[in-house]
Amino acid sequence: MFTCSQAKSWPQRLALGSKLLSPAAWIPELPAVAEFSTGETMGHSADRLASAFCISREEQDTYGIRSHQLARKAANEGLLSDVIPVKVPGSTTYIDQDNGIRPSTPEVMAKLKPAFVKPHGTITAGNASFLTDGASACLLASAERAKSLGWIPKCHLRDFVYVSQDPKDEMLLGPAYSIAR
Repeated sequence: MFTCSQAKSWPQRLALGSKLLSPAAWIPELPAVAEFSTGETMGHSADRLASAFCISREEQDTYGIRSHQLARKAANEGLLSDVIPVKVPGSTTYIDQDNGIRPSTPEVMAKLKPAFVKPHGTITAGNASFLTDGASACLLASAERAKSLGWIPKCHLRDFVYVSQDPKDEMLLGPAYSIAR
């Protein structure tokens, strides 16, 4: 609306009208997956931290490949059998296994282009977590309540810690700082 009120002359109004009639004007904007106070994405932060800690692209690729190999092994051994199937809306399909495990080789990984800092970044689609990484649910209850419902607790929450860090220079380091506590 602010732009409309600024268009005073006929040429300005025509230019505004042509923008509003453009198909691009009606495509919804995807929300940014960025730190709200800095505007920086986790990918950019990861690239910056990899550089600061001298972690090479090859080391990241090797770690990524190993991570996926271990995840595949765990899935094959039934260690991920507690995944609850989720129905895909509008379909008869269910997602009943981790759909983020990717088989790869060092040769395939080396061909991938940087995803965030171009052209010299080191974070790629192959060595980074995919966007939905970490989706989970946790049900917390007292031991008494769990027992009254016939549930068998899988763990006991012994302690927790909050940490804070500079969102610009230390984003993604929160877990590392909390481990020491």
